[in-house]
Amino acid sequence: MATGIRPGGRRKPWTGKWRTAVATAVVAVSCVVAVPRATASPSSLSEFTPCAETPQAWCATLTVPQRWDAPDATRSLHLTVVKWKATATGAAHKGVLLVDEGGPNGGSADSLRSGWYEHFTAPVRAAFDIVAVNQRESAVHCEPPQVSNTLPLAPDPATFDDSVKENARYAESCRPETLWTIDSLDRARDLDALRRGLGVDRVSYYGVSYGTVAGQALAELHPTTVRSVVLDSPQYPRLGTADYLVSAAAGIEDIAHGFAGWCQAHRATPPGQGSCRTLVRAIGAGGRITARRVLTHLRNLRSWAEAGTLYGINGEPVSPDDLTDLFSTMHLSKDDPQFLEGRADELAQWRPRRREATAPRAVDGLVQDTQTLLRCNDFFDRTITTYEQWQDLWQRSQDVAPLVRTSSAHWTWMRACLGTDLGRWRPEPFPSEVPLLVTAMRYDSPTPHGWARQLATDAGAPLVTYNGFGHGAYDAKLAHTAGRECVARPVEEFLVDGVVPADTRCQGATAVPGA
Repeated sequence: MATGIRPGGRRKPWTGKWRTAVATAVVAVSCVVAVPRATASPSSLSEFTPCAETPQAWCATLTVPQRWDAPDATRSLHLTVVKWKATATGAAHKGVLLVDEGGPNGGSADSLRSGWYEHFTAPVRAAFDIVAVNQRESAVHCEPPQVSNTLPLAPDPATFDDSVKENARYAESCRPETLWTIDSLDRARDLDALRRGLGVDRVSYYGVSYGTVAGQALAELHPTTVRSVVLDSPQYPRLGTADYLVSAAAGIEDIAHGFAGWCQAHRATPPGQGSCRTLVRAIGAGGRITARRVLTHLRNLRSWAEAGTLYGINGEPVSPDDLTDLFSTMHLSKDDPQFLEGRADELAQWRPRRREATAPRAVDGLVQDTQTLLRCNDFFDRTITTYEQWQDLWQRSQDVAPLVRTSSAHWTWMRACLGTDLGRWRPEPFPSEVPLLVTAMRYDSPTPHGWARQLATDAGAPLVTYNGFGHGAYDAKLAHTAGRECVARPVEEFLVDGVVPADTRCQGATAVPGA
């Protein structure tokens, strides 16, 4: 890897060019108000004053045009900005770190003011003014959906046309001008406007989850203004729609296999400490439980669910979508063994029995809102237009994920793009002149580890992997100290001193042996 790393994993400061990559970071820039433009200036930043709710932090307002391609002809957006000043001074103060917590449609500035700041480790808080801005799409108001967020995951020809029509109606409700301002390129332009308003020539950047998309866009548009970039649990928007969904499905299947390995390793762990004992008893294998037997049991659960004969402890039917959703949300563990124990207990309660007559049940997907428009504009490539193509994509997903079938979140997001003319941005390779560090959790459903590995490989950048279940590897609040430090130290040294780490794999509390 040509990143200035010496043989044997020794580190040295950045030197030479970095190879090209794909970086995507979404600089969450959310608006709270949209009003007519009062000035011809493209953007401005107000004076910082102590935040009313958190006086230790400083608040300001960034004013940007609703459309960067026509700044004098459109309204202005007023975005909340929050800053925590560096605790160090003099040479120890390294400048500004722009941060984005992802979402999308979250409020990075609001989160930074109310508690997200505590997720940054002390050396980073000492060296940088940490600054976040809310996302621009929060000011866009569209008509709510009628159909798309209540369809079962499996393609259904009886409802496909209605879904496509609803998607188109929903997107049309956001026109005329707002629809074309919701992508990561304009979010990156907002970020650069914030940099100018702060009066600095260069910034460092940290983005997690969807916040990695704007970071990639910022590096693409303004590479000379970016000192360094950390992309944590990254999205990978260079993929087309089909490859995006198939790779997401493969990532969830990998999580199911990882869970089986974790269950084998914790078959005798005391209850309350991350134990798989309850599921082991339900499988009936005693102490002889293996990952293969766990996977066999999960496949049986899938078959019973598809036959309509699987029920939970409360007597409610368990659908195939329920099993898909269980593994699609495994990232909520945040490396907490007791969370995995709870999922094992839930699976142990699912039992087959005689099929009962029940009313059809719609499975709720994600609420369709301006997040959908952002994802469509960043990821959708308009190649999927017919039911036959969508059915073929469903089959491709099941081919790589026979147990979980698909990623329920990614499938629902992309289904909401069908029938629209969205999908406008494809990122360029990550610029070689911008130093990049990629970090990731090993088992992460929103951003599969394979995406982080591909991004790091394409960029010739180091990858630090936290071997555990969760989402967001750099986090001062992760419970497992050894694993947390394994990620934190390379991030700190990279951002503060420009030290490039070797590829690293850390053992988290929910690590799977041999993974």
